[in-house]
Amino acid sequence: MIDEVTIFVPLEAAHGWRQICKVEKQTDVNTLYGSVGNLKIKQNIGGVFMYGSLAKYLNGENCTRLTRETLKTAVLKLETATGIDLNNGIVTRLAVGGSFIVRDNPASYLRLFGIMPTLTRQKFETVNGLQTIWYRTEKGAFQFCAYNKAEESKGKLPELYKGCNVLRMEYRIVRRQGIKAKFGHDLTPHDLYGEGVYRKLAVLFGEVYKTIPKTGRMVFVDKTKTITPAALTELMAEQYRQTDTESYNGYLQDLKISGVLSLANWKRIRAADRRRNKDYSMSDKNNLTEELDALVKMLVESGA
Repeated sequence: MIDEVTIFVPLEAAHGWRQICKVEKQTDVNTLYGSVGNLKIKQNIGGVFMYGSLAKYLNGENCTRLTRETLKTAVLKLETATGIDLNNGIVTRLAVGGSFIVRDNPASYLRLFGIMPTLTRQKFETVNGLQTIWYRTEKGAFQFCAYNKAEESKGKLPELYKGCNVLRMEYRIVRRQGIKAKFGHDLTPHDLYGEGVYRKLAVLFGEVYKTIPKTGRMVFVDKTKTITPAALTELMAEQYRQTDTESYNGYLQDLKISGVLSLANWKRIRAADRRRNKDYSMSDKNNLTEELDALVKMLVESGA
């Protein structure tokens, strides 16, 4: 589950890498650059930073999940390759997630990821359609990203994933303060394969995934009850919101910008939309959401 990391090591504990790894560039007396496998190394006056995908470092690709045991192997391999005792290292950034083989095109799933009131949502599209949905907190310490893995990797996938629709999802803690906020202390690279940390990261991934509202729900009418014109209007509006979410959101945004829809009423509408996402008397999850929920549940349970 753990993939990309950034590791900081104080300078006094990290001099050895220059005797083992090749210094590829030096921009001044204090700043040097090198690499070990796919991992990049940067040394400055403050210390040494190593960053990149531990999964790619060990396996050559990051679709195959790193178990606690293989994650330990990757950390020990990095220690040997750099001559740095990583007990002295501090993880300042990490990503945890998985690559999921799905039935439909990844764009079909990405379109389901809705707007969150507490996170900024961005999307990236190409001529081939929607490729990435990305969320981040106001200060950027926490992120969630879902993207078309085959498109991102230019089709260079391990044998198991070749020819498949592959959706990758990642929860990212991108600042040292964010890691300390979640765990109460700094993490060393060796902490990452510990049972408690590994389990908590799996749970955090699952929790963030679940908080993101999924659109495309199936709206239905309870035919055992009399329906009023007002109720029918609400159902039709909800059908529009679920089937063409981007147009719905754009329409509300235009109304708010023009001043026709006040900020207070816009917030009331958004709150009502969030309530309806949990109202199973009006709508239910579609098959794509149920599929994703099951895949995420399996991954979280494998880590927990």
